[in-house]
Amino acid sequence: MKSIKKLLILPLITILLFGCDQLTNPLSPETSELSQNLSGQPLPSLAKKVDYEGVLASIGYEVQINENLPATSISMGFAQVGKLVDAGKVSVNNSELNKIEKDGKIFYLSPGPQNLTGLSNVSFDGSQHNWSVEGNDSIASFTGSITSPTAFTVSAPENNSTINADNDIEVTWDGSASDSKILIIVLSENKDIAPYVKENLPDNGSFTIPASALSNFSGKVYLQVAKYNYTTQSSNGKNYLLISEIVKLKTLTIE
Repeated sequence: MKSIKKLLILPLITILLFGCDQLTNPLSPETSELSQNLSGQPLPSLAKKVDYEGVLASIGYEVQINENLPATSISMGFAQVGKLVDAGKVSVNNSELNKIEKDGKIFYLSPGPQNLTGLSNVSFDGSQHNWSVEGNDSIASFTGSITSPTAFTVSAPENNSTINADNDIEVTWDGSASDSKILIIVLSENKDIAPYVKENLPDNGSFTIPASALSNFSGKVYLQVAKYNYTTQSSNGKNYLLISEIVKLKTLTIE
């Protein structure tokens, strides 16, 4: 199992260090600093609703690397504060996140290049994820808490299935919760094709992606379904966005 998790984590680290536009969904096109989502995972674009000073996200990520292997999951933590500045130590449930510097900017991520281990004390079962930011001269210290979403399973479409380009894609899942929202993204391997994104959807167990919305997509695509909760934490006159989400990834072929 440890070997499988390393296979899962290493591609994430590659994405973070070398960049991949198609796997980083902007937090908000209206907020230039927060649009630099360096988590390597999709995040809902909530920043446009409030002038946020930063985002802290706990992420349960699940992917099936090979149909002959079971799905593998890992608990991740991500934070970016202010204009991607040093905010001292940042931790969730007492686990300190790796501090990473990239192109003069600083963000926080676990697992990260220094430590490939996920967060062992962060569960996605409706429990509390308690954040602590140490702060520094420009960032005041603060704490905040977010309730995690509960587990769910995407029952359709099946992983590695082939979708007729003329057909809608019916996305279904179990474990619905009235207090959570759903984010659905379809990514093409062709970076010139803009991702299909629908967010703030009700967690009601189903959503239909119309064939017309994917008319430019063909070949291998990636379907991401994320269940998320969010809240706002205020500190020293500034607002911080706290997100907790579970992300499921499926590989499909459109032809």
